[in-house]
Amino acid sequence: MSFQYIKKVQFQKNQSIREVMRGLNVLVIHTEGQGFGVVIDENACCIGVVTDGDIRRKLTEGVLIDDPIEKIVNDNFVYVTTDNSPHQILRLFESNIKNIPVLDANKKLVDILQSKDFRAS
Repeated sequence: MSFQYIKKVQFQKNQSIREVMRGLNVLVIHTEGQGFGVVIDENACCIGVVTDGDIRRKLTEGVLIDDPIEKIVNDNFVYVTTDNSPHQILRLFESNIKNIPVLDANKKLVDILQSKDFRAS
């Protein structure tokens, strides 16, 4: 099952924090209650992720709401590739991660995996 909001979850690195916040507000119901976005460069390569929590923390530290999102992007993020096994992915979800980007060999976003899709019924 592919994440159907793959285009909406991607934000250009030069978009303002304000614009990204607006997008995350719409996405929150599709990203396990966590405003979650993937930040991409001009070549559509993933450079990191951002959550609404990341934004709140940085705003309280003095970052301006009209600064580019790349100023606060988390570039030390968890992701998988299409080669990762389901077992490896399950292990990542054990650490309380809710959304995991799936990147191809060129660091382009191909899917988002969500913990709800890996829970036992």
